[in-house]
Amino acid sequence: MTPITLHSFIRFDRGARVRWTALELGLPIVEQKLDFRDGEHKREPYLTLNPNAVVPAIEFDGQTMFDSTAICLHLCEQHPEAGLMPRHGEPGRTEALSWLMHMATSVDRVCFDAFSAKVLAPDPVAHAAAIERAQPVVAKIDRHLLNREYLALERFTLADILAGYDLGTLKRGGLPLEEYPAVAAYYQRVTARPAAQASGFFSGYGL
Repeated sequence: MTPITLHSFIRFDRGARVRWTALELGLPIVEQKLDFRDGEHKREPYLTLNPNAVVPAIEFDGQTMFDSTAICLHLCEQHPEAGLMPRHGEPGRTEALSWLMHMATSVDRVCFDAFSAKVLAPDPVAHAAAIERAQPVVAKIDRHLLNREYLALERFTLADILAGYDLGTLKRGGLPLEEYPAVAAYYQRVTARPAAQASGFFSGYGL
């Protein structure tokens, strides 16, 4: 099997979603690290892969693709036997897809804002505001996870990969997940998976 080439910066960026997904699927992956400070992502040849000048992007089977959620969804749909995303028409697909997109959009934004204001561009006022926005979002997830092990279908899906990534980002951003017992237990459960640990995202700063 030809390895997937993953272009990203560091193990904390959204390339971690792709890495974790590929590991869950048992797909070989080769890392191509870009130099953020040098602006390598803002010029060729990377702009041919992703004209938006952000990471990640992948190369596989003579094709290219960008956007971490799109990449992860495509990989899961190419390997339905892994069960990370129900096929079109299968029961539960709408539930899994709804949670996947919620994590990729609304939840990702508030988690990244907290991380950015604490780590990337420290700003106490912006950080306090970001935490305030994140708290009700996490509280809703906490209520949903009462008496549930996973977000959808009573099994681990791609939505849980994005949720694990988002919650890890938020934890690095300074929100104590322990304040939300169901979320905290869920976070420990999904990040204990071998593929999650092998992704490298859940080690090091803030976790």
